[in-house]
Formats: sequence, structure tokens, C-alpha cells
Amino acid sequence: MAAHLTDEQKQLILDLHAAKMMQKDIAANIGVSGSTVCNFLKRHAIEGHLGFAPVLPGFEITKISTKTDDGYITQRPMQPEVELVMPDGHILEKASLKIGDSWYKTKLSAGLQTKSDILEAFAEYRGKAEITRHYTPRNDDKLLTVYPTSDLHVGMLAWGRETGEKWDLKIACDTILHSMQELIDSAPFSSTGVLIDLGDYTHNNDQSNETPAHRHQLDVDGRFPKIGKEAMKLRVQLIHMALEKHEHVIYRGLPGNHDPEVAQMIAIAMGLLFENEPRVTVDDDPSDFWFYEHGTVMLAANHGHRTRPEKLPGVMASYRPEMWGRTKVRQAWSGHIHHTKAGEDMGARWETLRTAAPRDAYSHQHGYCSGRELTAWTYHSERGFRSKIGVEIL
Repeated sequence: MAAHLTDEQKQLILDLHAAKMMQKDIAANIGVSGSTVCNFLKRHAIEGHLGFAPVLPGFEITKISTKTDDGYITQRPMQPEVELVMPDGHILEKASLKIGDSWYKTKLSAGLQTKSDILEAFAEYRGKAEITRHYTPRNDDKLLTVYPTSDLHVGMLAWGRETGEKWDLKIACDTILHSMQELIDSAPFSSTGVLIDLGDYTHNNDQSNETPAHRHQLDVDGRFPKIGKEAMKLRVQLIHMALEKHEHVIYRGLPGNHDPEVAQMIAIAMGLLFENEPRVTVDDDPSDFWFYEHGTVMLAANHGHRTRPEKLPGVMASYRPEMWGRTKVRQAWSGHIHHTKAGEDMGARWETLRTAAPRDAYSHQHGYCSGRELTAWTYHSERGFRSKIGVEIL
């Protein structure tokens, strides 16, 4: 700053500048630093005291206008192309883009970004799943058993003193594994088993520990990579468990309001892992709806946070009219609300599923109460619905 200059020094700087003396020579002439002279002249230029003769101190030429017979031609200096080199261990988190007179800021999601990112991340595990050959030879080719699960909320944390029951990552994985093993052991010997997860398989979608759409704060057990790893391990165990009972296993994970990106990540990872296992089919369709045809039976599923369960019969008929026309028995499952509701409309039954997880703090504060259960539904390709069994979790 130039506040310490005397009035005499200021006037001398202006006189010498007008005489086109260099700033360093002005500084030497009056016995002050070069930065003092530079700052004084720059301030005067900004305030308009030096006129408008190009180029004033502190300014640069950004465009040139030339008058021609046809009018004015305005030229601007080209912006040099600068390549951003990221330091080791860093990622680009934010970017700003100017469109017109407005600036827009973007930020990367904390989760994996694209299918190519996930493919690259899991490339080393491609086709590494061990072949499981322990299915029973008594399987009935006309039977299909579906294990629809919803709102498992792996990674949720609940303080027992507050909510009535303790819950964390280890308890969740152990409870789900043991309950599913009991359910699979009790199910009929169907040739095909379907593991269809209706969403909210994990409690959080990324490290923000908030629901993606409404930014509700979540109670989670540890860092997101830890939860993601255990959730992935649990899904692999469940598929192997089903392979020991059924000759062919189909897996599909639907996005929920808690885990829209995680659901896709797990599906792609499972597809890579079981690539060389002919008895496993991984359906990595990213849509919100699942449809399946088994002889005279049509099945459908959706998480339920965007589509009400009672609307699913109409969705089935509208989205898959040919499948609807070929079938006679139609069933749809929905989740999200954590308790059981059921109905029938337009020739199709629908039912919402219970969760296997207890209440978290949010649910407890709002007085939500529901039982906990995992179920298996078996269908015959010609005779339709055969049985429903459940394992209640107390």
C-alpha cells in the first residue's frame, strides 16, 4: 500500500510517470520501494486518475477494436490451453463452468461415477468366483422359488438404549446370513432360485451418510468403503448359498432411495465375479422395475419410493403387455414402507415386504412399528402359485 507516501512524493511519482520514467527508476529517484510505486500507480489507475491511455498500470489488453469501412472488428486474445495435471493421490472434486454471464459449479458424487469406473475397479476379480456344484439333483424344472428382500439397510447403526434393539454392520450380516440359510433350507427343491433385492440393501449410498434425494442424515456403522466391502461380501455369500440349493440362480438388485448407485455397483461387480459360472445369471438392468415370466406366471418388483404398490398391476400391464397377455398368475412386490400391505387389482396381486432390520433412531422417533421377516415364494410354470414360507426375525 502507498498510505505512507507524503503528498510531495505522490505528486513527484505522478510527474515522473507522466514523463514516461520507468517505475523502478521512479522508486530509486524518490527513495521508496518499487512495490510502493507500483501499488500507488495501480490504485490511481483503477480510480480513473491516470486517464485511459493504454496501457495503464495493473491493466492488460483483453480486446482490440479496429474501425473499417464495414464497421468495427473486435478481437480478443486467445486463451491458452492449459492441461490440468492432478497431484498424486488427488481427484478433481469441483469444477466451475461459465455460460453467458452466469457461473455454474459442479461436484462429483462421493460414490463411483460410471459403469466404466466400476468395471475398471473390479477388473482384477473378473470371473474369479469359485464354481459351486452342490445343488440337489431332486430339483423340479417346473418350479421357481423367489427370495424377494427389501430394505435390509446393511451398515445401519442403532443404539439399543434409544431404539430398543442394538444393530450394527456385523449384527446385520450375521442375522441376514443365518435367516436366509434357514429360509433356503426350508424352500422347495426348485430348479431356479431368484434373489431379487428391492432396494435399500445398504443404508447409505456414499460417504456423505445422507439419503441422496432429500439429504436426510443417517446413522451408519463406520466408513462407506467398509460398509460397501461387507455388503459386497454378504451378497456373494447369499448367491453361493442359493447355488447349493438351486441348479440355476438369478440375481437382480433394484435401486432404492438409500442406495441408487450402490445397487448398480453391486450388480456390475457380481456380473464380473460370476462371469465364468454358467449357473448364475446377473441381471444388471439399471431400471427401477423388474419383470420375469415363468410359464403362466408373471412376476414384478419395485422399491416403492416413487411408485405406490397398488399401481404395480397397471405398470405390469402397460410396461410388459405381451408378457401380461401370455400369463394368468401375476404377482408384484414392493418395499420402502417396511411393513406388510397387500391387495389385488386388474388381475394381479401386490404385496409390500417387511424388513429384516430393526428400527433406527429416525423410525423410533416417528413411532414406526413393523415385524421383521424374510420370505420365499414358489411358483409352478403351469399351475401357478404353490407356496409362501417365511422366517420371522425376533
